[in-house]
Amino acid sequence: MDSILAEAARLESQSIPYVMATVVRTVRPTSATVGARAVVKENHEVSGYVGGECTRNIMLEVADLAFADGRPRLLILSPDPEDPIAMDGQVIVKAMTCHSGGTVELFIEPHLGDPRLIVVGNSPIARAVMAAAQTLPFSQTQVVLNEEQPDLELLINDLRQAALPGSYVVVATMGQYDESAIDVLKEIPLSYLGIVASPRRGQILKERWAESENNVTLEAPAGLNLGGQHPGEIAISILAQMIGLRRERHESKEPAASPRQRHGLYVEDPVCHMAVNLETTLYKGEWNGKDWGFCCLSCQESFFADPEQFVSNLNERKETL
Repeated sequence: MDSILAEAARLESQSIPYVMATVVRTVRPTSATVGARAVVKENHEVSGYVGGECTRNIMLEVADLAFADGRPRLLILSPDPEDPIAMDGQVIVKAMTCHSGGTVELFIEPHLGDPRLIVVGNSPIARAVMAAAQTLPFSQTQVVLNEEQPDLELLINDLRQAALPGSYVVVATMGQYDESAIDVLKEIPLSYLGIVASPRRGQILKERWAESENNVTLEAPAGLNLGGQHPGEIAISILAQMIGLRRERHESKEPAASPRQRHGLYVEDPVCHMAVNLETTLYKGEWNGKDWGFCCLSCQESFFADPEQFVSNLNERKETL
């Protein structure tokens, strides 16, 4: 198997988000080749090659957008674009700053993976949640206490291994070992935690959960108040609550700002106007009491040959935006 595809398969199997960047078109001269691929992880670790350092930097910038909103994009790097900063959602056109001067078009495809759903218990409601979730985009795991040879420590270990960060967890044990489950989950940053319980029991469990530093709210009783009584109705109310919270978080993301905050300080290259990570770029320098970052050596040399002119142009550009 191709090493890049093998890496993508490994990340998929571990539910690790990644972006696949594929070269779909080139115009010579360029070192990129059509069909070349690269896998990008959220920490900007890159496997594969789709072009030089200048291409890589812009690819990472667009990959951050894809991580933030889950939408694919076509990135066009051209030496003579009509509008270097044009963005219309799915197509982004930017100036090619590599010395080669060719054109590279990249398809940026996010693979964020299905969220993990952990159902603890084997009660009728637990089984109903598992059954109803079959048609939803969740990766499901059920953690059950062996009734013939009950071993609570084994169940705790199984839950600790199953509940990865970001998991959606439903505890439906009918009160048998929900407190033990809470104690395990306190240490894991979850996306959702719901416990099937009465309002009175739920308040006791919320007080226990409040002792943790976990930011997720404990839903107890779990689910929307739809008045359901049948296990299937209660399961639907729980899944509806999970879906609502998931989509609410998805829509509230800020794709243009939050990725950059995660990955360091970005500045604008005063020559080509590309966003550059000041913490990682190889091309930087100080002028007039300020640190300046550049995408490549040629931009750095051009700037320091006439810094006042580039700073003046940069200020004029900001005033018109």
